[in-house]
Amino acid sequence: MNKSKQEINDRDFMDREDDFFIDESLVRLLSILIPRMKWILLISFLGAAAVGVKLFLFTPRQYVCSAVIAPDVMRDLNSFDLVQLKSVDSDIVQLPFASQLSQLKTLADSSQVKNEIVRENQLMALWECQDSLDCFKKLQDIYSVREVRNVGLELKAQYDDRDITQRIVQSAIDQTNKFFEDSMKAKAERSIQDIHKWINDVTGEIEAISSELIRFASNNNITDLESQFASGNMLIGTIKQSIIMKESELADLMQQYGDDSRELLPIKGTIKDLRSKLTDLLEGTEEDGVYPPLSKYEQLRLKVRDYQDKLQMLRSRAELFNKQLAAAQIESQKQSRTLMILDEPFIEPAAKGTVKFSVLAFIGLFFFGCIFVVMKEYWKTLREAMAQSGAPQSK
Repeated sequence: MNKSKQEINDRDFMDREDDFFIDESLVRLLSILIPRMKWILLISFLGAAAVGVKLFLFTPRQYVCSAVIAPDVMRDLNSFDLVQLKSVDSDIVQLPFASQLSQLKTLADSSQVKNEIVRENQLMALWECQDSLDCFKKLQDIYSVREVRNVGLELKAQYDDRDITQRIVQSAIDQTNKFFEDSMKAKAERSIQDIHKWINDVTGEIEAISSELIRFASNNNITDLESQFASGNMLIGTIKQSIIMKESELADLMQQYGDDSRELLPIKGTIKDLRSKLTDLLEGTEEDGVYPPLSKYEQLRLKVRDYQDKLQMLRSRAELFNKQLAAAQIESQKQSRTLMILDEPFIEPAAKGTVKFSVLAFIGLFFFGCIFVVMKEYWKTLREAMAQSGAPQSK
């Protein structure tokens, strides 16, 4: 028990010693910094002021020009994506805005557009570039393209000449529009070729299935299956009724003349002819060829309906292709602008960041000054301690 109390007292004593050590270290640190704080603050202020003056007076003024463009949605409302068109039988096809925006971004950031920007604004002579690659590198630091999600494309330039900055953005818009328009026209022309091929293919399928239907109808004596079946069923009912009546008459004659009487031969022949005609109607083998096999009506009906459904689907597809062909032909003839300018080129002075960099310079110099003073005092104390410990040994 006494031992545990002693351990608790020892721990309390050590904690008090640690607190005392921390307090003593903090006091010593403050005693080092506070007398020199005015010089640290002064140097920090002077450094921050120097950075601010340099940025304000000697850094060239930068200008920022930006614009937002997008594919002309209203112009493309009747346009279809050919992959979707090939795979559906509906007139409702989603507008390919996202794919056109991606294509637009690729064009706006392409070497083709940049080359035209350099050529239009004579940037090689202005920047004294050694070659086009050198000019592209400089333009890359000035001109940027950024996609604004679900809205459009932002074209932005930042340079120290106001007119050049604005001209770069305007050239980027014009050249992107030009290449995009050429691309859309080429796409429309390819679409026309593809659609012509699809129309030919679907026309060939319609002709082939129509020929199959004609052969099938001819082989089964089909002209109008529904009416033929209704008429044939009525005829079958009549024949069955006649057979029943004749069989009843035959039974009466058999009772009167006996089973082997010659008087029964005509009526038996009539019954045989009626049964043969009934079989021909059911199997479709009658001499006149008026009726299809009436016993196979369901099979025939399903087969004919299958042919008709295929032909209807193909004709719908052909109609859709013809509509798209007309739209693609109109598209290839359009000369209007293919881009919408959501935000016109707007130029404004770019912030030099004077206040921000001055504050950062002040903070950096202040902490550097504090660390420098502390380290200097530490080395001074260390050298004095080493000198004192070495003095007795020299004696």
